[in-house]
Amino acid sequence: PWGTSYSGGLNVGQGYAYYYYTSTLNYQGNINVSNYNLTLSKSATGTNSDQGWNFIGNPYPCALDWDAVAADLAPSSDIEGAIYLFNDVDGSGAQANYRYYIPPDPSTGGTYGVGTSISCQYIPAGQGFFVRTETDGETIDITTSHRVHDNQGFYKKEDHDNLIRIQLTNDLAEDETIIRLLKTASIEFDSKLDARKIFPANNNIPQIYTVTPQQTRISINSIPEDNENLIIPLGIECIAGEYTFYVSEQTLINGKVAYLVDKYENKIIKLTNGTSYTFYFDGGIDENRLEIRMFLNHPPIVTKPISDKFVNEDENFYFEIDPKTFYDKDEFDNLTYSAKLYNTEEMPSWLNFD
Repeated sequence: PWGTSYSGGLNVGQGYAYYYYTSTLNYQGNINVSNYNLTLSKSATGTNSDQGWNFIGNPYPCALDWDAVAADLAPSSDIEGAIYLFNDVDGSGAQANYRYYIPPDPSTGGTYGVGTSISCQYIPAGQGFFVRTETDGETIDITTSHRVHDNQGFYKKEDHDNLIRIQLTNDLAEDETIIRLLKTASIEFDSKLDARKIFPANNNIPQIYTVTPQQTRISINSIPEDNENLIIPLGIECIAGEYTFYVSEQTLINGKVAYLVDKYENKIIKLTNGTSYTFYFDGGIDENRLEIRMFLNHPPIVTKPISDKFVNEDENFYFEIDPKTFYDKDEFDNLTYSAKLYNTEEMPSWLNFD
């Protein structure tokens, strides 16, 4: 239990939080090698989003594969797919935040799982984590077939296609949110594809997340892959100060592009790997200032073709291109002009284009 001494037996599969940094925990008893069935609860206290949270744990002395556990849940199960891990950043308790992981899409079995920071499907021995159920009495089977016998440490990170990984940092800490594109996703919260946002007690840790049209706050947000034009509001919760928005991974495919829009500063920034944007924030919660615009990038089209031009040798030649010669339907694109010879070779030095 949190912040208290405890000498009784620990329930198998139940999560326990130990908040004391000057001592070592010693365990006694038999090693768990059986299959376990955990019953989850949902009380009627508080709002619906506050209900249904259960703190469970890996009962084995080896890693537990959450992808395998989630794949064995009944298709009709009201247990959400994500797991939520309490992460003490510096070991002091003062910089504690949360990390998130969502397993592969159960409807296809082939879509990758993804986690914020270095979270992944493998839950280390002795690690507690949160899950959420929409229905009281749902059960999770954790079996010996879900064990992983390797040298897995605490977390690890993998790269994946078709997502944007965004970090918000200040001088003290950082937070991360993920937007990924999936064919089976909706624009609203998907219980098997998205991870909700949990806020830590320490408001010195900056928080960033996305917001659905129904105002659900999400840490890992799966959105429709085939939508040509999306506006995704970003929420931030921070104390007053300077913050850096950083894209640590951008792997959009099939012609998709993304931009950050800062409506307060009237700035538009194209998001690629390594994009960084620093801004000042007055403090509090803001879900209206920043947004991600994501759309399919279309090539420009010729609207006023240029007719062939002829000039005599040794005569000066000047031609100005009509600004309506090309049209680009993409809102944030800036057209850049260049010219080459008809055979695609570079122009000779005596002929300039600018």
